[in-house]
Amino acid sequence: MTVSSRLRGGAAVGALALLAGLAAPTPAFAAEVLDDPVTLDRGHVDTFFLNLDEDNNPQLMLKEDVTGNGVLRSPENVNLQVKSDAYAINLTSADAPADAPQDLYYLPLTPLDDPDLLWPGWDSMNLQSHFGSNATVDINVDVQAAPDGGEAYLWTTGRGGTPVQRLNEGWKLPGTIHQSSLNHEHINWGFTQPGTYTLSAQADVASADGSKTGTTNSATYTFTVVPAPQSLSISGADGEFESGEQVTLSAVQAPEGANFGSFAWETRASDDAEWQLLDGETAAALTVAAADGAQYRATVSGGRDFGVDGFDLPPIQVVSEPVTIQASGDETPATTISIEGLADAYEVGDTASLNAVQDPETGEDHWHWFIQRAGDEEFSVISGASTDALEYEVAEGDHDAKIKAVLYDHDHAVVAESDPVALNVPSEAPAPEYDLTISGLAHHYHQGNPITLTANAEPAVEGGSFRWYVQRVDQDEPVRVDGAAGAQLQMIAEQALNNAEVTAELLDADGNVLAADAVTVEVDDHGAPAHQQVTVGGLSDHYHSGDTATLTASVDPESVLTRFEWLVQLPGEDEWTTVEGENSAEYAFEVSDEFDGARVMARLTYDNGEEYVSSEPVTIHVENHGEEPEPQTSITIEGLADEYQIGDVASLNAVQDPETGEDHWHWFIQRAGDEEFSVISGASTDALEYEVAEGDHDAKIKAVLYDHDHAVVAESDPVSLNVAEDSEPAPQTSITIEGLADEYQIGDVASLNAVQDPETGEDHWHWFIQRSGDDEFSVLNGALSDALEYEIVDGDDGAQIKAVLYDHDHAVVAESDAVTLNVGDDPGQGPGDEGENGNGNGAGGGAGGLASTGGELTGYVLGGALLLVAGAGTVLAARKRSLRGTAE
Repeated sequence: MTVSSRLRGGAAVGALALLAGLAAPTPAFAAEVLDDPVTLDRGHVDTFFLNLDEDNNPQLMLKEDVTGNGVLRSPENVNLQVKSDAYAINLTSADAPADAPQDLYYLPLTPLDDPDLLWPGWDSMNLQSHFGSNATVDINVDVQAAPDGGEAYLWTTGRGGTPVQRLNEGWKLPGTIHQSSLNHEHINWGFTQPGTYTLSAQADVASADGSKTGTTNSATYTFTVVPAPQSLSISGADGEFESGEQVTLSAVQAPEGANFGSFAWETRASDDAEWQLLDGETAAALTVAAADGAQYRATVSGGRDFGVDGFDLPPIQVVSEPVTIQASGDETPATTISIEGLADAYEVGDTASLNAVQDPETGEDHWHWFIQRAGDEEFSVISGASTDALEYEVAEGDHDAKIKAVLYDHDHAVVAESDPVALNVPSEAPAPEYDLTISGLAHHYHQGNPITLTANAEPAVEGGSFRWYVQRVDQDEPVRVDGAAGAQLQMIAEQALNNAEVTAELLDADGNVLAADAVTVEVDDHGAPAHQQVTVGGLSDHYHSGDTATLTASVDPESVLTRFEWLVQLPGEDEWTTVEGENSAEYAFEVSDEFDGARVMARLTYDNGEEYVSSEPVTIHVENHGEEPEPQTSITIEGLADEYQIGDVASLNAVQDPETGEDHWHWFIQRAGDEEFSVISGASTDALEYEVAEGDHDAKIKAVLYDHDHAVVAESDPVSLNVAEDSEPAPQTSITIEGLADEYQIGDVASLNAVQDPETGEDHWHWFIQRSGDDEFSVLNGALSDALEYEIVDGDDGAQIKAVLYDHDHAVVAESDAVTLNVGDDPGQGPGDEGENGNGNGAGGGAGGLASTGGELTGYVLGGALLLVAGAGTVLAARKRSLRGTAE
């Protein structure tokens, strides 16, 4: 069967209801999996639907809400049909991937864009009960067959409205869809050619801890892309008909199968006559009474043209060549039409009384009158004028308007039409009325989106110009946009523009306002804070009393707001005080002793004083120590490595030459793009331990030595950090060990757990032990998770145990502080007794212990390397590298 019913009762409301109903996952095997053949060409379909069978094995199938609610189907028996109406032309890089063709069979991201199209996606939520919500899924999709030149693109849309890659390998199939957690997703699909696409898919699933894995069955999916019409022809007009005979014309789309669904028909009496739309004729077939010489043409519409500005995209139109009816027999007598009663001139408000006269008289009395004003491309019907007499009230804009009369027979075929007559409305009549509309407004914007509005004047004004105004919700009246005199206004969306009214005025050459239009801009980032950040610059390291401090506030990205407030918090005060009258981006003030330790911040506000975004505070330092002494020493920085990774610690030392005895230091850093150096918090000795972070490549670091009055003694030349290009930051966390008992006996099992705070998602662990007398820690065999089950053996009293977490490259993420085992005296076992798996040396080989191998050769795989251990009592040593440690 084919399912293709249209949404009724409000498509947008229905689509929203559909979206709301997609949140709850379908219980595993809540319904049988149907295998009867079906074609789906609209509505919600989870093409790649992952479910669990009775044994919790993942299965790949298809789920749809078209024939019912949550209907499960075998993919091999479903034909997913992409209608002709999916065809889109003139796509830009904002609509589709940059390397995709401009014309695609395009399935949109949401059903709100076109509820009559197929809406395919995928859903892995039903795996949660067995694999957990943080399980990973890889859906591997291959192309088994496609039409010549056919390619399938998959992508999603980012917050800025631009395409975002969704396949691991690129933009088009074949490829892998990766989900880092279970999810229900819908994306954009684009097919380059009509025809049949056969896809195969198989999914791999793994729980977050890797303990549960599974691979689905391989399923086959079929997408059939119906071609869009490239041409339209009319059949049924061949041959000669009797005058008045019923003739049925059919509009035929090509290529075969093309099915744009919206038709329109037009007719005219001859090549010289204007085309007239046949009201109500919207089917592919048209039946008319044969009239000799009558011409007909058809138009079919569908798809969308993305090359037209505006929120509502127009359909693509395909127009047929006209056909001409040849008829013989009793024809309507030929006649000519002339218009009488035209006055030499009219004033606006006069009535033009015109009469259409037949010569000879035909007996037909079905009339229409038409008008074409200056600037109109074609004639339009004059409403209510259906006799040979026209009473027309002259209006503004009617000067040189052309009027004609058309006579029809009883089948509405044109009998004859008059030559047009022109109305003469003197130039002193009221000036024409201009219309101005603003186009290009989107339904809503996100912060950072471009806003491009265009003022459209009708008719155009020679020598005219435009004025643009913006009135935000915090403003009492519109404010003119400086420099905006053209037909287009461009802005960048931000929260401050939400509900702002934008007005355009049309001006004549003398600056008089002819027309105006206004639109309201909606910026909706779903509760997100403003993107703008305020930074205070111009701060000196310190000031002397009487100095003038000049601070400047900068905003990035730029804002439409320009009003600032400056706030000061003096030492010992709990509250911030707003500086009266300081509302510009610059704040200058005289420094006094009371400002030492004062904090200052800048706040960007709406015009009504409401806070928009505030800067981080800066601190004023006042030092009254007179003239600064000349440097008594030179400073050099030692210890700089050739290269660092993100997360490495740069250990630097500042060396005085000669030594001054001063030991008051500060270290400063200036990253790429910074205007000046900023202090490195907590670095107040000649030794710096600095953890390298993202953005530190080419950062400059310097050391400054101060005396006891905080006067500068000397400062070093800066050194630059070289950070590897492929460096990635290591997750930051701390490790604690839980579960340690107050005391153990030999043979007890110590059950310990390593806990991350915060959780990093890494799960590669090693546990280490250092007994009394050992020089270093040794690895505990087999202890590779965050849980340790360790059997206490002789010699463990006072032993220290620690846990170390590694990333996927086996670099150390974090390690715990060591905990100490307290082992009491156990009279039940002597020092020479064998443990459960021991050999008489008092060290049993319990779970997690260090197994003694005698003279055997034992191999361990650790961190990707094979370690060979020989000889009794040999241990594996784990050493932590100073920068990015690995267990060896």
